[in-house]
Amino acid sequence: MKAYFVRILCFACLCAFLMMPQQDAFAQNPAADKIAAVNGTEENTPQNEAAKPAPFDPKAAPYSKSLFFKDEEISAIQRALLGISATGDTQSNKPKKPRILTLSGVLYKSPDDWVVWLNGNRVTPKNQLPEIINIQVEPTKIHLKWFDYGFNDVIFITLRPNQFYDIETGLLLPGKG
Repeated sequence: MKAYFVRILCFACLCAFLMMPQQDAFAQNPAADKIAAVNGTEENTPQNEAAKPAPFDPKAAPYSKSLFFKDEEISAIQRALLGISATGDTQSNKPKKPRILTLSGVLYKSPDDWVVWLNGNRVTPKNQLPEIINIQVEPTKIHLKWFDYGFNDVIFITLRPNQFYDIETGLLLPGKG
């Protein structure tokens, strides 16, 4: 296990070294600069001023947050995981379903063995609706993170059997809806 972490650390150090801006060895001659400084013949010309490298700015370094993706690419991946198209148009991806969440029933055996009837669909731990981001099932209620295409946002809701939630109005009422 220790060898695994040592390999990861070495890989991270290598990546950090490769991301640092490299100085051009042919454009500068540090030995000549040291000799000129010792002899007192160093010139403060604009040409020497321009030849000095700028100090390293970690904020300006590429890949400051990710080694592999830019911020725009990370945002596009997150939108794709939520079901939003690359153009941001949710109408093409939007299923023609009512914007009402109806919980008909809960059959709970254990945290990994349950069945929920949501909007007339049978939902299990292995078979979930695409709009469900996260679901936690208890014997008498469910806690749901639901992605709504109309709001283009995630809704946090707790439902009990025989309740419905109207997403557009925000009403949680008993009954079939």
